[in-house]
Order: sequence, then C-alpha cells, then structure tokens
Amino acid sequence: PLRRHSKSIKTKSKNNPIMFQSNELKVGFLALLAFLILYFGFNFLKGNDVFSTSNIYYVTYDNVDGLTSSNQVLLNGTEVGKVKKVELLPENGNKIKVTLRINKDLIIPDKTVVVLSDGALLGGKIMRLELIGKGSLPTGSVILGTTEKGLSALLKERALPVLSNADSLLVSFRKISTKFESTGIYLNDLIK
Repeated sequence: PLRRHSKSIKTKSKNNPIMFQSNELKVGFLALLAFLILYFGFNFLKGNDVFSTSNIYYVTYDNVDGLTSSNQVLLNGTEVGKVKKVELLPENGNKIKVTLRINKDLIIPDKTVVVLSDGALLGGKIMRLELIGKGSLPTGSVILGTTEKGLSALLKERALPVLSNADSLLVSFRKISTKFESTGIYLNDLIK
C-alpha cells in the first residue's frame, strides 16, 4: 500500500511541470493584456484616437496662449480633429509648431486658414478651420495660421481707458478733499 501511494505521488509530480508552464503562460498573457489595456486607455485619456485614420497637418504661430495637445479642431462648430502636439522650435526664432490630426474624410482646400481662438470663458483654446480655395492639400502640409482676439483681450482693451479715467478721477477727488479739510475745521469752530 505504501508503494502504491508513492506511485500516485510520482505520477502527479510528472504532471506538475506541464501545469506550471501553463500557469506561466496564463500570467504572461494576462500581463500582456493588462499592458495593452493600459496603453490604449492612456492614449484615449490623452485624446489620441488609436484606431482612427486621420491626416496630419502643421501650423506655426508666434504665441499659442495656452493651447495644449488634445484641444479641439472645429469646422462650423463640429469637431473634425484634435491637436496632436504643440512644440517649441528654438532654431526657428522660438516659433511654435502645432500638429493637427484631422479626419481623413475631410478635404482641406489649398488656401485653408486655421484660426486660434478662445473656446470658453475659462480660457480654453480651440482651432477653427476656415476652408478657402480649391483642390486639396496633401497630408503633412503646412496650413496658414491666424489668431483671433479672445474675450479676455477685448476686456483688457476696454478696461484700460476706464482704469486711466478712474485714476485721474481719484487724483481730482484728493485735491477736492484737501480743500474741504479746512472747511471742516471752520465748521467745528462755529458749532462750538
């Protein structure tokens, strides 16, 4: 009876290496699956659509005022792409190169303009496409870029004259109040 028992242990130990290898394969497969989910999830959260087909275009600006990657590219109020990358070009006078990812279905004419504008009151930026011209630009082309005065810039322009007038009004008020100081002393003497 003792030998039979030891035989059964030996047969089980022969099967263990195969089972151990299959567990290693399972763990490796799960690790690979977790890595892929992490990679695609991270790119999704960054705003990169991994499975979509899109064309790449470039725009250069002197100042982008807080534009970041994954900001929207709009055409007539509809999102047609995203900002893929914003990078500084020190060799080109510190200009800023913006890489746009635009839907492949959209035909970009040859004189198209990309307008950088405010997207919201909180200071978000968007890129608006103004399709002008004929034909179509090949992918990888540089598109002309312009900037639009945002709400904050317009408020600053309107506020500067008001602030200068308020400053001169304050100076006039101080001059008048110094003249009334002596009047207050005379009134106090009269009342007593």
